[in-house]
Amino acid sequence: MRKTKGVPREKTVAKYRTLFNEVADKKNWKYPTNAKYVASKKKANEYAKAINFFVGGSEIKKVKPRIYVVWSAGYYHYIGA
Repeated sequence: MRKTKGVPREKTVAKYRTLFNEVADKKNWKYPTNAKYVASKKKANEYAKAINFFVGGSEIKKVKPRIYVVWSAGYYHYIGA
């Protein structure tokens, strides 16, 4: 079993899937994601890692002093389709 920083890969993938499912397009996960607003840079980075894992890219933007928005242009965008 492969580990990611001491965490079994299966747990990491399960965590990423849970976070990604919150923002993924319900009709097609390869489409652009919905924007997710969070209250910390750490949480924004967690969502970005999850989105990156599934679709290959994401964006984080600071919109207020302690508010960040995370989104992705989608899998098709990042593969150049």
